[in-house]
Amino acid sequence: MKRLPSVDNLRNYPAEIIKELEELLLWGGSAVPDPKRKGFYDLENYKHTFYIQISSVTGRVVLLATWRKALFRRLDARSYELEERIRVRAYQLYEQRGKRDGHALDDWLEAEAELTDRRSLRAAG
Repeated sequence: MKRLPSVDNLRNYPAEIIKELEELLLWGGSAVPDPKRKGFYDLENYKHTFYIQISSVTGRVVLLATWRKALFRRLDARSYELEERIRVRAYQLYEQRGKRDGHALDDWLEAEAELTDRRSLRAAG
C-alpha cells in the first residue's frame, strides 16, 4: 500500500497494536489469505499475528483479532545461538563463583551484557 491504510478497530485494541498493523500494511507485510473466507487474511510481523478483513466495498481494513507469536517462532537462528552462548557464559560465571546458588539472574545479566557488547563492537568494526 502506498498510503496509510484505514483500520477499523472494532474490538478496541490498544493504539500501539493499531499502529503496528498500519505500519505492516503500509510497508508491505505479506498477507496469507484465509482459504475458507474471501477477503480475510493473516498478517505477521516479528511479534504479532493479525487476523484482518479487507472490505470489498470500502477497501477498509477491519482488525478482527491479534495475538502474540510464540517465542520459538520469533527466534531466528542468530538469536537462538546468542541465547545459547549467554547460557554457557552464565554457567561459567556460576562456576567461577564457586557454584553458589542465588545469583542466577545476576550471572545471566552479566553474561548477556558481555556478549551483546562484543556483538555490538563487531558490528561497528
